[in-house]
Amino acid sequence: MDKRVFISYKFGEGNKYRDKLINRLDQGSYKYLGETKTSNDISHLNEATIGSLLSDKLYSTHVTIVLVTPNINKSNWIPWEISYSLRLINKSHRNSTRNGIVAVVIPDRNNSYDYVIKRTDEGREINTQAFPDILKRNMFNPSPQSEYNSWDREFGTYISIYQWDEFCSDMNSIINQAYLKSENMIHMFDITTQI
Repeated sequence: MDKRVFISYKFGEGNKYRDKLINRLDQGSYKYLGETKTSNDISHLNEATIGSLLSDKLYSTHVTIVLVTPNINKSNWIPWEISYSLRLINKSHRNSTRNGIVAVVIPDRNNSYDYVIKRTDEGREINTQAFPDILKRNMFNPSPQSEYNSWDREFGTYISIYQWDEFCSDMNSIINQAYLKSENMIHMFDITTQI
């Protein structure tokens, strides 16, 4: 089955990596549903109309990839897109499922990931200070029923986080893990849809 993917990103900051990711998705068994560099500019529309257009794209997707950039917290739409991705939505007598979500950290201007991921002697340290609250609250969030600890990178967190280069080297596996969590493991996480 082709997995349908949506990319959530800060406009202006994440466009270049959105385009790179779309090219990578096109080479696999994925269908991308979202904005491209040839999409119509919708910034002049009111919030309700933009929300409706985004919800139509998100509704039938399986996985949302959040591109983490230095100013992610200045986006009004990323928290909304994450929330919508996590909700069960009924449209036209059809229910959606929750999307699997992956956070992919984009290198900063110095080609560094240190603003979010720092390598330490113990492994890595994640700085979620500048993340939207909904992203933070759905990370490192195993439920009491989970057999995994919050430090388990793949299954101790609903939204796993990877550097761009790590994600690109194992994209299929990472997307499949996110999808698996949304389809079969949702009870193992304390999920919140509150922005």
